[in-house]
Amino acid sequence: MTLSTYNFLWRILKLFLPSYLLKRQKKGKEDKNRLSERYGISKKSRPDGAIVWLHGTSVGESVAALALANSMKKNGFGENKKEFFLLTTNTTSAAKLIKDK
Repeated sequence: MTLSTYNFLWRILKLFLPSYLLKRQKKGKEDKNRLSERYGISKKSRPDGAIVWLHGTSVGESVAALALANSMKKNGFGENKKEFFLLTTNTTSAAKLIKDK
């Protein structure tokens, strides 16, 4: 898909995105305090250094990503204070699980 096609489709889709996310929020599938993240806007600033981004689309994958991060940490990743993990999820239940760990 070309960039112009992508940009065109995004302009159309983003008209409907707020109402879609609001509907998901009412069903408990979105965290109202984190809706800006669905637009790629984080409230946290990016730390200086290397980031390993691990993403889990479900609770099971998020648990596996967390286990991988813990294993990497045990093997020395992050010891120099310039290496970080970014764990992201698709579901609120997985986000709650990761937040508690």
